[in-house]
Amino acid sequence: NYANSFGATERIQVEGRTYQRLKDISAMRKAVKALLTELMRIRAEGDYVAARALFEQHALFFDKSLRKEVLARANRLNLPRYFAFVLPRIAATTSEDGTVLDAKLVYDDDFDAQMLRWSNNAR
Repeated sequence: NYANSFGATERIQVEGRTYQRLKDISAMRKAVKALLTELMRIRAEGDYVAARALFEQHALFFDKSLRKEVLARANRLNLPRYFAFVLPRIAATTSEDGTVLDAKLVYDDDFDAQMLRWSNNAR
């Protein structure tokens, strides 16, 4: 992965479980900076070839034994494969002349109402 190319992390095994250990925070910051810089460049220039190379190098191919380990660990937690949550709305309190005085998070929707509200905003 990108962080390893800067020596920021190392893969370790403890009692049969695999972990990524952060070795050097400054190297990690350097790796994140380099990745974000490259992503911004790709996006700004529309560099399809570089985007594809980055995706193929870091997103398509993975260690199948590590994937199997992660799935087994997740399955023991009995977590749902998919989940959804309700996000709050931001409600502004305004003065008579329309100046925003305050903003509050309001949890007044259920999931269905949120989806309907979002679908109306998408039009």
